[in-house]
Amino acid sequence: MPAGCEFYCNNENCSAYRTGFNITAPWPMGNICIVLNSSKVNQTPDLKKHLVFAKRSGKKFACITYPDPDEVEIEAYRVQYWSPEAKCIFEYNVEASDEEELSDNIPYANIPTQCPQTGGPLLDFNETIDAGIICPHCGEQLKQSRWFTNEA
Repeated sequence: MPAGCEFYCNNENCSAYRTGFNITAPWPMGNICIVLNSSKVNQTPDLKKHLVFAKRSGKKFACITYPDPDEVEIEAYRVQYWSPEAKCIFEYNVEASDEEELSDNIPYANIPTQCPQTGGPLLDFNETIDAGIICPHCGEQLKQSRWFTNEA
């Protein structure tokens, strides 16, 4: 089941109070043309506009919007890594090879283990949740709010 975690600052004295960002576990992706024409995307004009731009920019895959009544075929996964030193998220796509289970390919994908900007570590979703994230503005630990999708 796709999952995510919102990290946000809960320090009332911080300039980033109540702001933050999401990091997701490996997220299923489908062919961008199929995702673009799915019923869920057609119900969300801003998302459709964004995906049209992404397609025109050469993107091959797009994240599947859940719940997915159209049952878009999973062809890849988007994986996100947090760089504690660069204080940013790096995203990579992992495609299927032959008929193997995609999730089995993630550990073997050609994904860097070190941050391309700093050379420091890259933390996957679970490692990021375990380590937590320090607010770059006030230095306090960001709060976490986990969520899961309904794949049906």
